[in-house]
Amino acid sequence: MITILIFMGCSQICRAIHNTLIHHWSISIFTNERLFKSYWWNPNYSWQNKYKNGTVKYGYRKLFWKINYPIQLTDAWHLFNTFEIFFHLFAVITALYLKVEVKSIKDVILFGIYVGLAYNIPFNIFYNWLLIRNKTLKTCLYEVFIKPFKS
Repeated sequence: MITILIFMGCSQICRAIHNTLIHHWSISIFTNERLFKSYWWNPNYSWQNKYKNGTVKYGYRKLFWKINYPIQLTDAWHLFNTFEIFFHLFAVITALYLKVEVKSIKDVILFGIYVGLAYNIPFNIFYNWLLIRNKTLKTCLYEVFIKPFKS
């Protein structure tokens, strides 16, 4: 059971990364050039990595002969999107392998709550706080718990 929740949490960390790249690139930690190379992390430019010379008219980069270079390796957005899918699959496969059984409606509800928490908590911690530059925990908590209820 713990393994399933860990895989779900990892998938949501990957989702937070690729959503941050698309929706909050300019205020994210990924804009730090010393740590993150913009040609691979910045979605405004990284999409060009799959093309020869960064231009659509030259076609896709080739790995060898006529095989296209795997798009999953051309930029951070595609890589973390792929990792998210793999972690979801690992969670499902693990559940099937462990033959997770639900014997009552209470088990169904508890399992749903556990998976929901494993799904939402890591995503929100990373997407709303850890991946945003200079964002404090206090600001994050305010935005999540107080701001939505103010009129």
